Amino acid sequence: PAGRAAMSLAVSLAILGAGVQVEKRDRYRVFARGLIGAGWAALYATAYAIYAIPAAQIISNPFVGSVVLLATAAAMIAHSLRYRSQAVTGVAYFSAFAALAVTPSSPFAVVSLIPLAASVLWLAVKFEWYPMALFGLVATYGTCISRGSSDAPLYEVQALFLAYWLLFELFDLIRVQRRIVKGGVEWIY
Repeated sequence: PAGRAAMSLAVSLAILGAGVQVEKRDRYRVFARGLIGAGWAALYATAYAIYAIPAAQIISNPFVGSVVLLATAAAMIAHSLRYRSQAVTGVAYFSAFAALAVTPSSPFAVVSLIPLAASVLWLAVKFEWYPMALFGLVATYGTCISRGSSDAPLYEVQALFLAYWLLFELFDLIRVQRRIVKGGVEWIY
């Protein structure tokens, strides 16, 4: 497993690095962005495999595996912001929400949705990417519901949903103050 993981990590980073280097040349920019996307996808798949797929598993602790997967998604989001593209950043955020959706059900997974949702809403306001706010709403609640546990204490669930609601309500108040009605964002209220 360690050899498979190391080989996959090396190939993923090589593809990503090649894409970043080739992107500097105008003539190959489109090809380079394909390499960058493939490199990130391979790196994300590797991060998932090293804790979830027995043939490549080198991390057995679900918490550590979740942190590695979420850190990979966070790096992907940070890199996507370089392009100032709502679509590119949206795909990166989709990966982050997917990382939390596929991790074993734990308090870490559902609590991690709070800073992730907050960052989606912050970017929506900062760059006026209002459809991303709507995506964040659906992804946050959808991921939480899919990871839910029927034996969780009611007060914990209520506190979690209160935190989610406050995030999106704050965004909606900012939206109303700025009189923003585009991108379907009025559905957030």
